[in-house]
Amino acid sequence: MTQRGKIILSAFMLFDAILSIWVIGFILFWFNINEYNMDAQQQKDAIIVLTGGQHRIEQGIKLLEDDKANVLFISGVSEKTSIDDLVSGSEIDTNLKNKIELGYMATTTVENAAEIKNWITEKNIKSAYLVTSNYHIPRSLAELSAVNLNTDITPYPVYSERIAAKWWQSWETFIFLAKEYNKYLCVCLRNSIKF
Repeated sequence: MTQRGKIILSAFMLFDAILSIWVIGFILFWFNINEYNMDAQQQKDAIIVLTGGQHRIEQGIKLLEDDKANVLFISGVSEKTSIDDLVSGSEIDTNLKNKIELGYMATTTVENAAEIKNWITEKNIKSAYLVTSNYHIPRSLAELSAVNLNTDITPYPVYSERIAAKWWQSWETFIFLAKEYNKYLCVCLRNSIKF
């Protein structure tokens, strides 16, 4: 075999190894995001919701109604959006609305982490439920880890009917989850090379 042939063969073998590792990691990622516990039995200091996904705010409000914490913080709210706008159509009394706080500074998961850290530090929060889509939890936790959040965070998943449980039967779901998995890998890589 020529030198060029050896280089090409080595490149294919390397690509095959990387692809195999990616596929195994993706399958583990998929298993992981479907294993989060939805049983919120413990009382926490706060409930934190990340905007951007279906039913997240609704689920956060439900936890607040069930008295799982005394305050609900919604991070990543659009400018000029009020609490009344977010709870429109829900029967929520004034006392409950007074327990909801909004964060307007975040537009990305990275910014969510910074906004949450600032809020948690200001409020001296020691424990919280993190409400976000199940596929978004790994990246959210990685971003919160990156800002050295010294708080007990319990993920609370929101499952969307738009994301097929059997991703191998839906090309659209596979592409969506693959993109999220790649974003998660990028965060992990970034965190691992920080000095």
